[in-house]
Amino acid sequence: MFIQAHLVAIGGPIRGRTGPAGVAVAVAALLGAAGGPARATELEPDGTTVPQQPPSGEQSAAASLTPPSEVRLDRLIVAQHEMLESIQDAHVPLPGFSPLCDMTAQLLLRGGTCEVSLGWYNVVPGQTKPPTPDQIFPFLAANDPASTPRPDYTPGVQMSGAGGAAGSASPMSATIKAVRSDPHYAGGLIGFAMIGDDKKMPPVCTQTHFMEASLNPVCTTPACMNKPWIAGLSYQSTGRPNTYYFLFEERPMSATDFGNDGDFNDQVFMVSGVTCDGGGQPCDTGQGGVCRRGTTQCGKAGKLTCVATTPASAEVCDGLDNDCDGVVDPPGVGCADPTKMCDRGRCVPACNDLTAPCASGMVCVTGVCRQPSCAAVTCPAGQVCVGGVCQDGCIRGGMDVACPHGQVCRVGRCVDPCDGVTCSADQICEDGLCQAPCTCRACASGKSCTRDGRCVDAGCQNTACPDQMTCIAGVCQDLCYLTLCPTGQFCSMGQCLPVPPPGATGSGGFIGIPDAGFGGRAGGGGMSGGEDAGIDETSGGGGKISTCSCEAGGPGLGSVAALLLVGIALAIRTRRRG
Repeated sequence: MFIQAHLVAIGGPIRGRTGPAGVAVAVAALLGAAGGPARATELEPDGTTVPQQPPSGEQSAAASLTPPSEVRLDRLIVAQHEMLESIQDAHVPLPGFSPLCDMTAQLLLRGGTCEVSLGWYNVVPGQTKPPTPDQIFPFLAANDPASTPRPDYTPGVQMSGAGGAAGSASPMSATIKAVRSDPHYAGGLIGFAMIGDDKKMPPVCTQTHFMEASLNPVCTTPACMNKPWIAGLSYQSTGRPNTYYFLFEERPMSATDFGNDGDFNDQVFMVSGVTCDGGGQPCDTGQGGVCRRGTTQCGKAGKLTCVATTPASAEVCDGLDNDCDGVVDPPGVGCADPTKMCDRGRCVPACNDLTAPCASGMVCVTGVCRQPSCAAVTCPAGQVCVGGVCQDGCIRGGMDVACPHGQVCRVGRCVDPCDGVTCSADQICEDGLCQAPCTCRACASGKSCTRDGRCVDAGCQNTACPDQMTCIAGVCQDLCYLTLCPTGQFCSMGQCLPVPPPGATGSGGFIGIPDAGFGGRAGGGGMSGGEDAGIDETSGGGGKISTCSCEAGGPGLGSVAALLLVGIALAIRTRRRG
């Protein structure tokens, strides 16, 4: 996720340089612009605007360190190369965050003097009482002053040269591997807290502060109107995916006194591996082609946007609208191998009448084997010719084609959507998309996560089926269960294959039903005939062609009966279209 942001100054956005130096100049311009520094946008219940600039004494103490250090939030932003404004972009955090896979925390800035831990807890919707100490799980443990002493106001932002950023000094960090598998994780959103376990002696910061403001102490003075104190603010990173900065005030608050200076630099943590509620889920962008499928990404205040998972690119022969212009594999799309031709999303060996003739009953047309009735027919991109008529190749008899389990229909072919897709080492391919394993995300409704990180039908995550069977909705079924292949094809061993042309015979063969995964044993018949729709994978001759194991004894069903049977079956199955 990369949310593009810009810095806002008096009079409008600052344009131009966007690198680290440009950010530094922009921040300086913001702080020195006519009319004074940018105003804070968050209010404590007593009316105090936050965050404030650190007190001069705090800044001087940090500057006196060796090497000199900075504790201002704007300098931290420069050091982290973020496109943020330190005052205006600091907001009360979201009520909770959705953990992904590995979750990492770093203590980047300590503008306070206490040694405290960062913890996480399970968010309970509607909860008004803070979690008990045993319900807050330490994430980044506090520094132990006895074994590892360090000065106050460290780590800070070490500066070099004339205001150039050198980054945070010696940040502490910790990682929770596969947090969704953590035994403490309840399965929903999580929140973050600065634990009041001050390790310094005598301890001062003994009160736990929550990013979720409703869990903090309530201010009871008349000006506060019984609202809770804000103890934490956050920034959403503009350059790091799934990353937030959490800014805490560390000293105890009471019913009548905030007890802090409001600069929110006491304990600043960067947490990666979390997203907002609903982030990272599949969505429809409303665009065409491969750009249609997207994932939800988090904006300010948790606002979700749908961003295309696959951007538009040059067309290739794959049965997809790669450039998102509404046309699939337009004429002229070539193949990497010059001896092959693009035929309905697949590069196939080019035919010719002399050295590579087509099978019996087919004719070679511009390098592709076609039905004779389709030899002179040119169909629009995305359609196929059936019996001399152009039609949607993924509709059969007025019904959507239902490919074998795990496959999708593209331009008249049932294919594995992950064929040809290469994902990075930390991703897997599901439904043709590279995405994190489901150990790092939630599966869609009706799906469950397997140990290898793939989402499968609920009830199938722990089911091992025999050979030639697959698990569907928790039950082992034949590989051709409820399959309705494209026109001119029949299902065998989980694949939609072309029906040989009329006249192809074989001893002891089966009568295949092109429209479904069902067949009947025929003592001496061959394959039933049917329009081939220009399928290039033609069978060379007769002989036994195995169909699926759901074959019933007795004569084969006719195609009309098969369509009726499949129509009833499809009413209880989710139709698959690619």
